[in-house]
Amino acid sequence: MSDRVYLDELYARHAAGVRRSLARLVGSEEAEDLTQDVSEKALRALHTHRAESRLSTWLYRIATYAAIDRLRNRSVRERDDVSDLAHANESERRDDDRPDRIASTQP
Repeated sequence: MSDRVYLDELYARHAAGVRRSLARLVGSEEAEDLTQDVSEKALRALHTHRAESRLSTWLYRIATYAAIDRLRNRSVRERDDVSDLAHANESERRDDDRPDRIASTQP
């Protein structure tokens, strides 16, 4: 049996559980995409599996690390969004403090 066929069978047995596990970590919307990513990562990394652990344990570990990576990336994006918003607000405040802007808004 080829590695791909073996992994496909393993994944078919565990996909629903992996998806539920991911949904608890990253939310159900992202869990769908991430489940597919886990399948691809597992196929690429199959050669790294060590016989002392079960393949299902290894698969769930890949899923957990993928979720952690997704959460980190989400956190970085959110910080960047907040930072961009703060810079935009700061820029607007500086523009509002210009003497010509102050004079034009006073009666």
